[in-house]
Amino acid sequence: MQIYLIGGQAQSGAVLDETLAFDPVFETFNTSLARMLTPRYRFAAAAVETLIYVVGGVEVTDGAPLSSIHVYDTARDVWTPLAANMSQPRSDLAAAAYGGKVYVMGGYGVDYDMSITGSLTEVYDPVSGGWSVLAPMSASRGDLVAITYGDRIFVMGGWNDALAAGGDFTAAVEAFSPRRGKWTTHANMLVRKGDTAVALYRNRIVTVGGELWSGRSGPCPWDAALVCRINQVPSHDTTSFAPDTEPATNPETADVGPNAAGSVAGVNGAPGVWVPHAPLPAARFRFAAAAHVESQAVFVFGGTQSQGRVSADVSAFYDTTHPQVFVHYKEGTNAR
Repeated sequence: MQIYLIGGQAQSGAVLDETLAFDPVFETFNTSLARMLTPRYRFAAAAVETLIYVVGGVEVTDGAPLSSIHVYDTARDVWTPLAANMSQPRSDLAAAAYGGKVYVMGGYGVDYDMSITGSLTEVYDPVSGGWSVLAPMSASRGDLVAITYGDRIFVMGGWNDALAAGGDFTAAVEAFSPRRGKWTTHANMLVRKGDTAVALYRNRIVTVGGELWSGRSGPCPWDAALVCRINQVPSHDTTSFAPDTEPATNPETADVGPNAAGSVAGVNGAPGVWVPHAPLPAARFRFAAAAHVESQAVFVFGGTQSQGRVSADVSAFYDTTHPQVFVHYKEGTNAR
C-alpha cells in the first residue's frame, strides 16, 4: 500500500499542485503522478476505495475559500472535477468517508466567517452526485481533524472562532453516527490544539503534533484595538484515543501548561480514554499523517515547525512497549 500526498504549501509560500505517492517499504516517492487540476492547500480529503476526494481549501496563499470537489483515481492516475459543489465555500475543514460517502465538517467561510460553516456538516453521495446537509456539530470550529472509527466519524480539536478576540483552541471531541444522524460527546483531548494530524492505528485514533497557544496575547491582526491570543506554536504531542474504553476512577494528569485540557481519561466525564505516547522529535503543525499496516507504523509528513520553517522530512511512530520511539526517515522531495 502506498501513501498519497496531495497539494500543500512550500516554504516560499507557493501553493502546490503535486500528487506524490510514498512507498513505506522502500522509502521512495513517486513524483511522476498527475498533478492536481489547480494548486490547493488547507483543504480536506477522504478516500473511498481507490478514489481520493479533495474538498474545499484555497488556491493561493490567503485566498478565498473554495466550494468545489475534485477526485483523484489512484488506479488510473487521473484527476476529475465533480459538478456538485458544497453549499458553502470553506477552508480548514475536515473530511472522512463512511459507507461510500464523503462527510465534511466545520471550517472557515469567506473572510474567516464561521457563522455558517463552523458547525456545518454535509455529505456527498457519489452515486447521486449530490450534497445533503446533516445535523450540525455542537460547536463551531476550524482547523479541526476527522477520522472514521467503526460506524462513527470522530472530529477533534480546532479553533472555535477565527474572528473573536476571545477565540481559542478547543480539545473537544465529538462523534457523528451516519446511521442515526446524531452527534455525541466524547472525552476531551489532553491538550487544546488545532491543525493536528490524525490516523487510525491498532484500533485506536492517534493524534500527532498540532498548533498551540503561546501563552501570550497581542493586538488582533484585523483590529489592533482588540486583544487576541498569539498562536502558531508547534506541538510535540502524540496521543492515542480508545473511544469505547471507560475512563479510570483516578486518571493521571497529563499536562499542566497553558494548553492543558485534561488527564489521561479526559475531564468531561464522557466516554473514551486518551493516552500520551513518545513525543514527536520535531514539533510541527499543518501536516499529514497516515498509518501503514504492513509497517505497523504511523508516518508523518512535512508541516510547519519552529519559527515558521516548513519541513520536508518524514518520521514514523512505532507503538512498542519498550521503548516508544519515533524513527527519522530521509527528506522528501518538497517541503509542505
